Formats: sequence, structure tokens, C-alpha cells
Amino acid sequence: MSKFIKVSAKKIKNPQEKQQLLNIIKARSPQDAYYYGWIRNGDINVLMRLRDWRPKGEVIAPISIREKLILEAEQELANYHR
Repeated sequence: MSKFIKVSAKKIKNPQEKQQLLNIIKARSPQDAYYYGWIRNGDINVLMRLRDWRPKGEVIAPISIREKLILEAEQELANYHR
């Protein structure tokens, strides 16, 4: 996890986003596995894969994609509570 934190801290320039990322990671189990990769911002193929993998993982950063996937999951769940 420490390598993930170091890499993320270097790449994320926005201080609020960096702090939000650190808070998310601190709230997780130390036994969690972390993977990172570089993506093209706005790449629909990446978003489609993340949507497909959603039940098996969690997007931590970038925060904008994390928030988008959270909103989509909430909307999807709301369909079952009508």
C-alpha cells in the first residue's frame, strides 16, 4: 500500500483530492490489495471496464471517476427500491 500512496501523492496535484485519497486509504484494511495504472482521461473504454469490474473492486482515484461510478451505482441500486 505504501508504494500506491507514494505514487498517488506524487501524481495528484490538488491538495483536497490528495487528502481525500489518503482518507479513503486510511479507512481501508491494511490487507487490501492496491493496483494502479495510467489512463487517458475521458477514455470510454476504461470507464466501460471499470463499470464491468465494479462488483469486484473499488476505484479510489481519480476522485472524479470514483464519484461518477458511485453515482452510477446509487442510481442502479435505486432501480431496485422503487
